[in-house]
Amino acid sequence: GIHEGSAIRVAGQFLGVAPNLTYHLMASVAGGEIAVSETAIERIRPRLTGEAPEAFKTPRRPTGEISGFKFRPERTGVAADDPPDDSITQQIAVILVCDLHGTADLLETDDAAARRELGEYFTLLRQCAAGAGGRELKALGDTLIMEFTSGRAAVRCGAAVLRGVDSASQRAGTGQTMRIGMGVHSGELTIVEGEAFGSVIGWCVALAALPEGGLWMSGEVRRTLPDSQEFPVEPMDLSKVDWFPSGLDAFKYIPSNGMGS
Repeated sequence: GIHEGSAIRVAGQFLGVAPNLTYHLMASVAGGEIAVSETAIERIRPRLTGEAPEAFKTPRRPTGEISGFKFRPERTGVAADDPPDDSITQQIAVILVCDLHGTADLLETDDAAARRELGEYFTLLRQCAAGAGGRELKALGDTLIMEFTSGRAAVRCGAAVLRGVDSASQRAGTGQTMRIGMGVHSGELTIVEGEAFGSVIGWCVALAALPEGGLWMSGEVRRTLPDSQEFPVEPMDLSKVDWFPSGLDAFKYIPSNGMGS
C-alpha cells in the first residue's frame, strides 16, 4: 500500500491518518498487487511499467472507503521453473492483531499527554506479548501484529492488555478508556525474507476493526480454549456488519468485571 500524507512518530510508531490509510490500502488487494491512493498516484506514475493501474475502491470499513489504483508490477529475473526460494517458509500460526481506535483524532489535538499515553500503550502491548510468550511480527501505524504458540497464550495476552488499559485509565483519573480492538485467529502464515503474509492476518485485522472494540476471536481459536472461568466468551452474530467478510464465526471475550471494550 502506498499513500502520501502526514504522520506523527510516537514511541517508534508512525501514527495518524496516513499510516492508517496505507494499511487499509494494503489489506484490500491480493498478494503481489500494489494499491496506491489518489493522493500518491501522480508521484509514482512515471515509474510504473507493465499494465496500467486499475481504478478501485477499498472495501468499506468503519473509516469509510478509499479511492485509488491497483496494479501488479512486472516480475523480472525469476523463471517459472526456478527452485523454491529458501527465504520463503510456511507455517500454521496463531495471530493476534491489536488496533488502537481513534488515534488520528487524538493526535490532532497535539497534546503532549496524549502522545505520552500512546507511548505507554505500545509499551503495555509489548510487555503483555512477551509475558505470554508471543513475538512481534510487524508494527503498522497504530496496529501491532503478533504471533503466539497457542490460542490460549494469545487470548491471555489480549485479556492482559484490556486489564492494563483499564488500570491506566483509572490511574489517570480521566474516566476515559482507550478504545482498543483485538482479533485472534489461527491459520497458514507465509514468511518471505522475514516479512509475514497470509489471510490469517486479514481476518485478525477485520476482527480488531470492529467498532465496539474489545477482544475477539475466531471459532477455531475458541475451540482450543478450555471451558473455564478464565476465558468467558460469547458467540457474536456479525452477519449484519455489512463490511465484515463472511465465513468466520466470531466470539467476544467478556471479562467478569464487564470491561471488554
